[in-house]
Amino acid sequence: MIGRDHSNPKRRWRMALSRPVMRRAAVTAAIVGPAIALINHGDRLFTGQMLDSDWLRVAISFLVPYAVATASSILALSPKTEPSGQRPSPSGTPL
Repeated sequence: MIGRDHSNPKRRWRMALSRPVMRRAAVTAAIVGPAIALINHGDRLFTGQMLDSDWLRVAISFLVPYAVATASSILALSPKTEPSGQRPSPSGTPL
């Protein structure tokens, strides 16, 4: 079974802070965030009854898809490893 190499936290942070990953996550948050905010707070937004705590929840509505997209990108970009810790060759057998 092929898994992902998660043994290097510094590498994961570098990937998370890379321009392509941040851009992809920002685009995802810009599309999904408003939809989540409207679903959860649309009635208060349209009637002007938003409280300070509601605005915090709206911000979280943008942060969640950003975090999910970032984590997904890191997983997709992480090198695949065999359970033995060896990288697979292009043919699928461990090197």
